Amino acid sequence: QNCAFLCQAALADPSGGDQVLLQLGINPSIGLMQVRVSTARDFVDSVNPVDLFNPDRSLEAGTAFLAWLFSKGITMETIDAYNIGLTAFNKGRRNRKYRDTVIEYVTKFQNDFTGV
Repeated sequence: QNCAFLCQAALADPSGGDQVLLQLGINPSIGLMQVRVSTARDFVDSVNPVDLFNPDRSLEAGTAFLAWLFSKGITMETIDAYNIGLTAFNKGRRNRKYRDTVIEYVTKFQNDFTGV
């Protein structure tokens, strides 16, 4: 259940549900799940940048990455690793602002789901 809430939060921020969103940078994040191409290639066979604009492929890549992270244990570090990618995460980078935003979304979705 927590994985589902985290997936919803990943969709809500930063893409806001925009399937064609492209966050430019050295390694751009693409589509609904804002997945980097390098990360998608680690978890989905034969994926290319254009594929990530397809909601199905973006969800496939993003949820595969989240599932792998969850297999390592659900922690605040899991959220950071999803946001900044494994390479940056393994170099010690963190994004606490993103983590806090995702935690707010997860809490909101849990409350909506449980009626609290």
